[in-house]
Amino acid sequence: MTRTLYASLLRLHPQAFRRQFAPEMLWIFDEAHVSEGAWILLFDLLASLCRQWLLRTGFWKVTAAIIGAALQMLPALNVFARSRSLSIRPMAETPVEAQGFAVIVMCMISLVILLVVSTVLWATRVSRLKALANRRSRCRLNSAA
Repeated sequence: MTRTLYASLLRLHPQAFRRQFAPEMLWIFDEAHVSEGAWILLFDLLASLCRQWLLRTGFWKVTAAIIGAALQMLPALNVFARSRSLSIRPMAETPVEAQGFAVIVMCMISLVILLVVSTVLWATRVSRLKALANRRSRCRLNSAA
């Protein structure tokens, strides 16, 4: 059963990685699951899965944008936490009223969405430009030869 689970998780890797390493990884699992333990190998496979999707496919850019946007929201969350500890009725010393806080949160969420979308679009554009430049250089090399 653990081999089936291992093979299923291996299928979740990017296709290029699977094509190159899947048979060898299954062979290693078959050889080492008794001595090393199947759960350690499954944990290693899950770490590999995260690493391959984040680093090789460019999802790290989206992840970095989301983390950066979340860090920008920390001040608003701090204000929200402080406002929850105060009484319900608005007081003169309350820094932000409930409606004002809702506007701030909506603006922050919009900023997060804008940052993520712009980062994804930028990364896509850069990768397309690189591919186009590679094709042009190949065409020049072929026409020169």
